[in-house]
Amino acid sequence: MNQVVLVGKIKIVGELKEVKGYPLSHIVLSLKKDYMKEESEIDTDDFKVLLWKQLAKENAEVLKKDMLVSIKGRLQPHNYQKDADSPLFYGCEIVAEKINRIND
Repeated sequence: MNQVVLVGKIKIVGELKEVKGYPLSHIVLSLKKDYMKEESEIDTDDFKVLLWKQLAKENAEVLKKDMLVSIKGRLQPHNYQKDADSPLFYGCEIVAEKINRIND
């Protein structure tokens, strides 16, 4: 089963675009880690979250930086190679299926 549930603050809100005839947007979600850095500073991880089709259109003007949200979605792997002699890079994005605004 490929499912993820995340709760975090929006760090970046991308613009609504059209890709192959479908609306697409993205956000960068910042998630707190369970431990702190030195000097009581909270450490975070940032994840790119893709919003496709109706979800992208519905949230294009609604989602704002620093908004607390929960996201249900799935992992989408991707890999790429700069050229034939370079190593293969592996990455992963989150494709959102549902977004809930927590601090409304």
